[in-house]
Amino acid sequence: MYQAPRGFSILPPVIKNLIILNGIVYLFFAFSTIPVIQDWMMTYFALQYPSFLGGFNDFYPHQLVTYMFLHDPSSLFHLIFNMFALWMFGAAIENIMGSKRFLSLYLVSGIGAGIIHLIITYAGLSNPVPVVGASGAIYGILFTYAYYFPNQPVYLYFFIPVKAKYLMAGLIMIDLFSGLTGDGNVAHFAHLGGVLSGWLFLNAYRFNRFKGRF
Repeated sequence: MYQAPRGFSILPPVIKNLIILNGIVYLFFAFSTIPVIQDWMMTYFALQYPSFLGGFNDFYPHQLVTYMFLHDPSSLFHLIFNMFALWMFGAAIENIMGSKRFLSLYLVSGIGAGIIHLIITYAGLSNPVPVVGASGAIYGILFTYAYYFPNQPVYLYFFIPVKAKYLMAGLIMIDLFSGLTGDGNVAHFAHLGGVLSGWLFLNAYRFNRFKGRF
């Protein structure tokens, strides 16, 4: 039976632990003085394009989870931006859903983002290169935030107010356009996969909550 969480935490436990874990992995990954360790982590823990889809033999199923905890070692901003977005949009959602369901949302969104990326790569719309980062999972969190708080202003560049629902719509359009035009080295369809997976999870959550389960 669903029970609403008590009180409000500005730094809920799952978000706190995800930030700590991502930070530790980044420090080990980015500042390792042994190059073979970075190569090993990229080979076995980044999301690789699998051989059965025409890629190499470096794909392992666990990479659909582990790739979320690796970030570009040459860009500390990649980690900081993702963790800030996780806290900014995720804190309210974890307080609403509870920690267990929030973690499930995070993982489902990230895994779904990885699967969609592989499918899109197989279709020839993305490059078959290793993928790292929590952006897909965070897009699922952002979609859920926009669902619960559609009119809540989000301040772009800290001073331009945009309602959450319009921000989400804009990000979807940007990623769709950028993905179709092959713009940059960002896994745009993984972002969209995170949105789709978040939407599916949210609907399952709402249905089971209505039925007195989940």
